Amino acid sequence: MHTDALHVTLRAVPLPLRQQNLQILIPELIGYLAQQNAFDVGNIAQWMARNLTSEQTSWNMAQAIALLADVERLCPQLVRTPPGGLLQPVDLHSAMNALKDE
Repeated sequence: MHTDALHVTLRAVPLPLRQQNLQILIPELIGYLAQQNAFDVGNIAQWMARNLTSEQTSWNMAQAIALLADVERLCPQLVRTPPGGLLQPVDLHSAMNALKDE
């Protein structure tokens, strides 16, 4: 990111942001920031997590495992003491039965 007195230039945008309608997201983010008394990176990250939309509604096992590995690597405190709803139980019986049959 490059900034001067009147402009901000983003040189790289992560994939989740590239998949958004930035013409809607950026004004909403500016409106959110204008309402804040102080800027806190954690609050901005939470706002973005709540406001980014994803077309992916269901996940397969491999995607869920990859996501959990990323969470464990990037936010280990969330795995040790997860907030409600972050982790969901997964039925592994079908996978275990498939391995037993091989």
